[in-house]
Amino acid sequence: MPEMIDNYYKADPWRIIEEGFDPTKGKASESVFSLANEYMAVRGYFDEGYSGESQIGSYLNGVYYKKFLPPFWCKGLAESECFILGCVDWLYTRITLDGEQLDLAKSKIHDFSRVLDMKTGTLSREFIWELSDGRLLKLMFLRFTSMDASNVGCQRITLEPLNFDGVVEIQSCLEFYEDECHWAWIERKKKNGETAVLALTENSGQYVFSSYKLNLPAPLATMEIEGKNLTGTAFSLPLEKCKPISIDKIVVNYAQKGSGANPGEVWSTGFELAEKHLKTPFDELMAAHVGHWADAWDKFDVAIDGSAEDQQQIRFCLFNLHQAYRGSDAGEGSLISQANKGRTLWDTEAYILPFYIVNDPKAAGKLLENRYHQLPQALERATEVDCLGACYPLATIDGTESCTRWEQS
Repeated sequence: MPEMIDNYYKADPWRIIEEGFDPTKGKASESVFSLANEYMAVRGYFDEGYSGESQIGSYLNGVYYKKFLPPFWCKGLAESECFILGCVDWLYTRITLDGEQLDLAKSKIHDFSRVLDMKTGTLSREFIWELSDGRLLKLMFLRFTSMDASNVGCQRITLEPLNFDGVVEIQSCLEFYEDECHWAWIERKKKNGETAVLALTENSGQYVFSSYKLNLPAPLATMEIEGKNLTGTAFSLPLEKCKPISIDKIVVNYAQKGSGANPGEVWSTGFELAEKHLKTPFDELMAAHVGHWADAWDKFDVAIDGSAEDQQQIRFCLFNLHQAYRGSDAGEGSLISQANKGRTLWDTEAYILPFYIVNDPKAAGKLLENRYHQLPQALERATEVDCLGACYPLATIDGTESCTRWEQS
């Protein structure tokens, strides 16, 4: 957490707290406020969209792309590289009031705060939006990636007009944003208030299923939205002065690992998961998620006598180790790190494995099992670099070397 050096985040034993939004620290904060559950992950980007400097990051374990590189004169450099792909932005929201669209890069806001609660594994954000005519709308956002049901992500948006009655226009969508890859839509379906889509990565041949259901505070007229790589719902929400009103969005994401998956199987399995989870109330899903974190902290928490900053940073490390990996899924790479393109690095056993050996032997076993399954590639790599035995890569997702022309950078 390098930003702790200038005390940008407030000291707290269990929470990472940002008070007041500084756009120059926006992308760093998106990283700090990331959430994951081993299967899916999201950076701490703004749900409602942001025209300033930002990096939308929404990932699914195993959804990656392998790019082959041209030959190079230096023996031993990687011939290909794998990198994690940006996937479906299931938090996509747009909020408009009388023609003014909420955008923290342009809108006038007050009392901004963002809190990562490590005890419960939730990210919350709230602020007051002042419109051009002086009306004040308080907004609160809450999200989590379920540790109890790893295919599930949840979003709650609460709106409270402080000095007016009115109507707000809201769009809630799924968007397969294009980063390193291009997405092709295979199938869409809307039924009984649920929206589902199947998309294909055009350059890696992987299928991703995503679905959602909105739980609105009252029956409302809705309109379907369809666009390039986007599907969703638009509706008008009546607001009454000083009366909070909430919208819940439950999402189910599913993908088969590797290319060559059967789209029919991905679609049918995704629908089975959607049928299982989308009807579950937000509060029930959250209670199960928070219960998982309570059990986890009972097992591996490290409490110290010292400064709140030191305690905060220790728990921040533990929190990210557990949310990124817990042995339920063998995994191909580092799900919550796009800085190294989602790859597992050579020093996993030196720095990460000891934590899991002590606190989660099942996860430790899965890490070693993953290396075992990559032994054939390590044997091939040893031959490439004229070594005996096995040579494991410096950085990898699928077992092959992805450490590319680093000496040129």
